[in-house]
Amino acid sequence: MEGRVTPHIAVLELKSVVSRTTNIGENEIEALFDYLPEINVDVPELDMGKLINNAIEMAFKVRMKTPDILHISASLILGSDTFVTFDREFV
Repeated sequence: MEGRVTPHIAVLELKSVVSRTTNIGENEIEALFDYLPEINVDVPELDMGKLINNAIEMAFKVRMKTPDILHISASLILGSDTFVTFDREFV
């Protein structure tokens, strides 16, 4: 897949963090994510079975928390050539 993509798990994680750590309301948070297509970021559908199975196969190799493994798995399934994160564990 070409262009900028982010998996649904990233959207879920960001919504969770923003809703827990800020006073931003639900409508404002949704508006932020509705803006993704405007900045050419696609949120493609992924086969959840494939995502989970891929993550299971990686678990012993990468030794990271489950959400992080799911991010890596999604990135590989989407054929990403670049992985952007603010998570220190990835560095």
